[in-house]
Amino acid sequence: MVQGRREPCARNLLLQPVPQLRRLDGPRAAYTSLSLKVGGASARYGVYAMVEDIDKQFIKARKGDGLFKSDKGDLWKCTWASGDGAPLTGDSLYSVGVEEISLNEYESRRFNYDLKTNKGDLAAATERLKAFVGELEALQKKKPADVKAWFEEHTDAELLIRTLAVNVACGMWDDYWSNKNNYYIYFDSDGKFYVLPYDYDNTLGVSLGNFGDAGTKNPLKWGPSSDRPLVNALLSVPEYRDRYIACLKELADPKKDLFNADASQNRIKEWHALIRGRIANDTDGLQALDDYPADWGSTPFYRLLTGDDKTNFFRAKAKAIQKLKERRECPIPI
Repeated sequence: MVQGRREPCARNLLLQPVPQLRRLDGPRAAYTSLSLKVGGASARYGVYAMVEDIDKQFIKARKGDGLFKSDKGDLWKCTWASGDGAPLTGDSLYSVGVEEISLNEYESRRFNYDLKTNKGDLAAATERLKAFVGELEALQKKKPADVKAWFEEHTDAELLIRTLAVNVACGMWDDYWSNKNNYYIYFDSDGKFYVLPYDYDNTLGVSLGNFGDAGTKNPLKWGPSSDRPLVNALLSVPEYRDRYIACLKELADPKKDLFNADASQNRIKEWHALIRGRIANDTDGLQALDDYPADWGSTPFYRLLTGDDKTNFFRAKAKAIQKLKERRECPIPI
């Protein structure tokens, strides 16, 4: 990989080939070779990743495929814009609004819960968000059967479980569960909600010291059990917990062409072949394809194209997943 956190060569693109497990086409992604011409000769700026924005157009493009009923609902971007992230708890709703960006950064306004649609109706959208969070918090005291009934009524539970599994399988610690970050939540016109994660740069062996090792960490303890009402409620349902484990095992299954080491390495090699002749550029930026994670991380030993069960991220992750046990057989319909 190109050294650094925002390299374009694998992370965001590698996570796009598994929509059949998530049951939703994620943001489209591709490479672009960028050249700029100012005045005389053009200058080559190297290869970048283009990733589709999650916005109203994203929702509209996926409407009518059996999932989204409308593109008129509330879309919130949930992040660490200010304060301490977006855990979907009542005490975190002090940072809700519509982002305002100024050339003078001191005049910009950013929010942990940033409304991206229906911006002219912020007050009503905020009340709907507060009501949703209140329901999530009430679920913490409900019996599993009641929790399951709520999820079946208010979302595509299978999609939510699969999305969670994809995040954990790729080592996405900078997500809702672990870090209260990097997801959108869409409230459809039929009353259902959908969680749409984004920004997969901190994955595939990029770990942070206070999180631990993203390759070997127990997938059932990816984040705290408190202060994460969505995941806490979801995995309190035995059937959902088993389905989550089954999804992880499906991803890591060496017989499947999803996220096991061989399949993933083949994809990376194909992408490297596409861009290898185009990464040379006229800047002082990085111009090599090297296999190591971001140099600021806490697990610099991980590799993607080489290594064993301890040093190859895909193999280490598969080993951690294999330790999980389901309470009952839970086949996954693909």
